[in-house]
Amino acid sequence: MRICVMAQTVSIILFEDDRNALEVIAADRSRPLKHIQRAKIVLHSPKARLVVTITEVRS
Repeated sequence: MRICVMAQTVSIILFEDDRNALEVIAADRSRPLKHIQRAKIVLHSPKARLVVTITEVRS
């Protein structure tokens, strides 16, 4: 996983293995809520998306 942060945009480049692991975490209802939310944030963070937009998608 590589993370590039500039101003109010986030750019995350996920490898296939990382994406699969995050999808498992996001779908696992027995995990702590904060882990599920963090996984969803990363999964909904494609190239150069505004931070405000990501926080809206998260809920």
